[in-house]
Amino acid sequence: MKKLTALLITLLVVTAAVAQSGKDARIKEIRAAYSQAKKKIDQNGKGGKSPKDMTIVLNHLEDEDVPLYMEMTIKYYFDETYPEGVAEKHPYFIVEDWACHGHLRYREILLNPKDQQVMFCYMRGETDGGFVVESRYYYDTKGKCIEEKHNTDNNWTDGGSEKGNAEYYLKIFNMVTYNGYFSPLEPDSTERSTTPKAQRVAQIRSVSTRPATSSAKILLPCRWKAIRSISSTLKARASSSRTPAAEKKAKNMNGAITMTRAATASRQRATRRKPTTVSTTSVPPRILKPSSTPC
Repeated sequence: MKKLTALLITLLVVTAAVAQSGKDARIKEIRAAYSQAKKKIDQNGKGGKSPKDMTIVLNHLEDEDVPLYMEMTIKYYFDETYPEGVAEKHPYFIVEDWACHGHLRYREILLNPKDQQVMFCYMRGETDGGFVVESRYYYDTKGKCIEEKHNTDNNWTDGGSEKGNAEYYLKIFNMVTYNGYFSPLEPDSTERSTTPKAQRVAQIRSVSTRPATSSAKILLPCRWKAIRSISSTLKARASSSRTPAAEKKAKNMNGAITMTRAATASRQRATRRKPTTVSTTSVPPRILKPSSTPC
């Protein structure tokens, strides 16, 4: 019995050691991938190459007792391939900057560039209590969280919720970029017949050189005649209805308007001052930065 117990304990110790060794190796692999992604981001858009990134800004009101305005900026970094002539984007890193009711949150998500599997999540956020929450999550090749690290017991999220949030951001990326929705072009598709070039050019030239004998030439004289008749009638009515008293009243009103305008201009000149110099220096928005070693 004692031998069996000792054997079981030995097996348990060996299994735990192997598991720990596998976890340590996976975390080391994740950190190497994180370092490589950061180097790639640093070189993004440099050396004459176009940048491979995309930023999405989401704004909405949080439904609480008091409506709170929330702004979220999500930046994606991706690689791009062209299988069969169709562009496909492969995101490998996501950065989130979040702001609401005076508090900030920063998040990083490391993805496997081959299959977009979540490898690592980092979150740093301000709390209503005045302290900062910081969490790290490491995932194995199947997407299971194998390690969590927190700077406080009062953490906001766990491995499952962080992974779900990362997959939600990935869905937004695929929806906005139509990633995976375009089917390859079919080279055997039937072509629609069109008018031969020579025939089409002849049609265009015949239309452009055609004399302008449209309905405008026929209808315009008639329309102008009707417009002139109506204008003459209105002028006759206006001149017949104007009396000496009405003309005197109109002259007095015009004189009063002229005097009012002159007085206003005089006051403006008297009170005119030099323009006030206003500083145009903008205050940059406050952004919560990660710690020195997020991963």
